[in-house]
Amino acid sequence: MGAFERKSYLIAILSRYPSASRVIKTKILDEFCAVCKYNRKYAIRILNRGLATKRKRSGPKPVYQESHILDILKRIWFAADQPCSLKLKAMIPAWLPSYEDRHGALENEVKEKLLSISRSTIDRLLKPVRTKSKPKGQCTTKPSIFKTKIPIQMHQTGS
Repeated sequence: MGAFERKSYLIAILSRYPSASRVIKTKILDEFCAVCKYNRKYAIRILNRGLATKRKRSGPKPVYQESHILDILKRIWFAADQPCSLKLKAMIPAWLPSYEDRHGALENEVKEKLLSISRSTIDRLLKPVRTKSKPKGQCTTKPSIFKTKIPIQMHQTGS
């Protein structure tokens, strides 16, 4: 007996098992164990539990699951040359006006979500995109060339 046949058989039995008397439940259980070749205790658990429904995920509802937020985030990420989430979060306010010029105005709700998105959420949303896109190579320019050409002053804090 295949999984589909067992499920349809279980549905047929479940309609009469809960409301049956103890004697009839014993007969139904004997028949169910014989047909499906289940252990008696396991069959009792299945019949008492009923059809298992998929449990909803506990906790707050996801805020950033809308596909258009991910689409906007991906376009900005690629246009900005795939920066890390720390830099991308800082870039979003600067890149949104040019994004709106090119792709049309965004709703205020979407704009607020993009401006308030956290670094970890950016990482979580872009994770599948990062694995599919070609990884960027490391820079081959030696930093020592620029150390003498560009004057950099380091500010010390608290003396």
